[in-house]
Amino acid sequence: MKAIAIILLVLLNAPMFSQELAIYEKHLLPIYSENLRDSITLELHLPVSFKEASGKAPFPVIVLFDSYNENTHAYNIHSVDMLTLHGQIPESIIVGIPFTMRNRSYLTSTDKKEGDTLSGIERMERFLFEELLPRLARDYQGVGPRILLGHSRTAFLTSYLMCRRYQAFEAAGSFSGFYEPGFDEATLGAFLREMETEGRPFRYYFSAGTTREEAGYLKDYSRMSAFLEDQNPPEAFSWKYSEQANANHMTNFNLSVPWVLVDYFGPYNRILDEWLFQKLESVPADSALALLQKDFETVSKSFGKVVAPSPLHIFSIGSHYINNGSYDAALDIFQYGKTYYPFSYDMDYNIIEIYNSKGDSRKAEEWIEKTILQARSDAALSQPDKDALIADFEGMKKG
Repeated sequence: MKAIAIILLVLLNAPMFSQELAIYEKHLLPIYSENLRDSITLELHLPVSFKEASGKAPFPVIVLFDSYNENTHAYNIHSVDMLTLHGQIPESIIVGIPFTMRNRSYLTSTDKKEGDTLSGIERMERFLFEELLPRLARDYQGVGPRILLGHSRTAFLTSYLMCRRYQAFEAAGSFSGFYEPGFDEATLGAFLREMETEGRPFRYYFSAGTTREEAGYLKDYSRMSAFLEDQNPPEAFSWKYSEQANANHMTNFNLSVPWVLVDYFGPYNRILDEWLFQKLESVPADSALALLQKDFETVSKSFGKVVAPSPLHIFSIGSHYINNGSYDAALDIFQYGKTYYPFSYDMDYNIIEIYNSKGDSRKAEEWIEKTILQARSDAALSQPDKDALIADFEGMKKG
């Protein structure tokens, strides 16, 4: 029951920066692409912890194609937000890539415009891997696992990109897609032969609905599933196929996004699940930090990219040790969290209270002064927020 209480406490205190989303803030990212030879405005959702994070925090990147479809895209964003809020997946960088009716077919096909040496899909490929993903890594710490999710024509795109650029991302989701030149059984077979010498893990998900509207996609994907079964794919490559009962074309997209994310990030979710319902009672307090660090090292290896604890891990586990009086273990956990989220003032509050509970008022005062200095120079804080925060910490002084 104590573990459940901790979860509820953290969730009820999750910051609500808008009426729509609990964890993410929406931004627009305009880019002029040399490869697309056009300007494009991307929808970027950053977790609220992004402002608190250091360069050490590696955020996963979730690319959602077809963000031009506002209703479908909004539903997918809310799905990611809900999964993040409940600790099911890590806080991530979400990128929505729009396609217009004018360019959608061109940028997802192997057709070339007259006089061009590159096809539309090759231009999109170069935009993604030579411009967008490097920028997200450089400017937004998007260096965790990278997942590309597409539907219909962009489902074909994600499958095509898997076979061409599997070394540049970690997972692909292809929903209600199809075979076409550029991605067919011959292409897939060649990709699997290349993967035989690949050590990095790659996950592939594909799905189709069972309605008449989905009949063509269901036929191609059932065929693909049978093909993969016969091929005995290499260990580095794993795949899952889902037939979404009664789902029509658009519904399949919205059902499949959470299916993929919950499955892919399963090892990440199990860390907190095992701590709250097993390890908090069975692990010696003085071993807690070392074991938590090892858990994230193990999970990072399974993804082929580094993943880090979220604030939810730190507050859930650290609060347990505060509640049972294991102050040294609690201090270890919160100071570990501060290496990833140095601008988390809530973690500072906890560290100061831990020092006070230990009877170490000198260190509590030192941490207060250190935090006040940091708050004064924190460019992410508005002046009213900065003044209120500093006043709070000044009020914690004992003198």
